Amino acid sequence: APRARRSCYVSEPAFGFFIAGSTIKQMNGVYIRRSPPRSEEEESARQVLLYYEHMASPWTLILAETPETEERRENPYLCRTQGERSEWALVDERGDDRLTHQG
Repeated sequence: APRARRSCYVSEPAFGFFIAGSTIKQMNGVYIRRSPPRSEEEESARQVLLYYEHMASPWTLILAETPETEERRENPYLCRTQGERSEWALVDERGDDRLTHQG
């Protein structure tokens, strides 16, 4: 019998992620999408587009806009692609980025 081929289009961000295999045990586990927390002291911080909380540790996974660099502003031949406009970051309990990747 012929196999049915199906595809779908995802229009919403993922409800969560599962990370396993890291030697950093607090990083492993389930991350659930939440609204980013509001903070008055982070006026100059990057803009968080998606925010995921770890279910059992204070770690977070974020997708954030990356600021435009001075070099890109001064050189009209350098432009940012969509992937360079944002980055994924795994943030530890101290608020430090532990891993980042272009989004």
